[in-house]
Amino acid sequence: MGYKILFSDLDGTFLRHDMTASPADWDTVRRMAAAGIPFVPCTGRVHSEIPEELRNDPAIRYYISANGAVTYDKVTDTRTICGISNRLLQEVLSILHSYNALYYIRYNSRTHSDATRHNAATYATYGVNDYDRDFLDRYAVRIDDYAAFTRDLEDTEMICVFLPSAEATAACKAALESSGEIYAANSYGTLLEVFHAKAGKGNALLNLAAKLGIDRREIVAVGDTGNDISSVTAAGLGLAVGNATEALKAVADSVIVPNTDSPITHIYEQYFKGERHAEV
Repeated sequence: MGYKILFSDLDGTFLRHDMTASPADWDTVRRMAAAGIPFVPCTGRVHSEIPEELRNDPAIRYYISANGAVTYDKVTDTRTICGISNRLLQEVLSILHSYNALYYIRYNSRTHSDATRHNAATYATYGVNDYDRDFLDRYAVRIDDYAAFTRDLEDTEMICVFLPSAEATAACKAALESSGEIYAANSYGTLLEVFHAKAGKGNALLNLAAKLGIDRREIVAVGDTGNDISSVTAAGLGLAVGNATEALKAVADSVIVPNTDSPITHIYEQYFKGERHAEV
């Protein structure tokens, strides 16, 4: 049984540190499309934060965003959402406040920040790295009255959370997951990515593959951090790029080249090349 679809994380995997993909990998994505092999971005970003080149390229039809909370079909312009209800959001926010967390609400395909805490001093307090600082400064919508903004939200896609210490991160993760309705992926350091337990990259990729008539054993998934564990372990072949966290490498079937060395091209050459597939 050959492989028929590739799900790839973006940041740290398909994308390099400058938020661009290598020309070789772009060429490979288009070669895969011509061969009938879907390349599906599978990211923690919300859809509007996916680079425009990826959103507009005709070689890519399907997108999984917000850690599996949203699956988008560009051809039919349909979004499948597995979001956090308002009732559950208020419970989550109560827990986050008790741990003095810094958090960003991802809703309606945008990231929203508390304007009073969106500054360099807060970033330093919570150990937000330079990459995430740049990302938040570039994409986050600053909200003056954050409490009012969050009061009535439905279908929150995800919450990006920074905690003041490793101990607080572990305790907050346990508290968030205690109801069984929420999953909190510890991507790295004190960062948690919080979403509905029925979302997650792994569930989203399995649902999309089933819709396309693709068996789990025919799926390849690749990533670099803790929020990719569910996709890498759900796929028939789960891969970690060479720059991945040790936690992801431990559960991957294989560790491949780092994101600076055109990993999509490596995967295509090693696992897909020479096979022809029907268009999906």
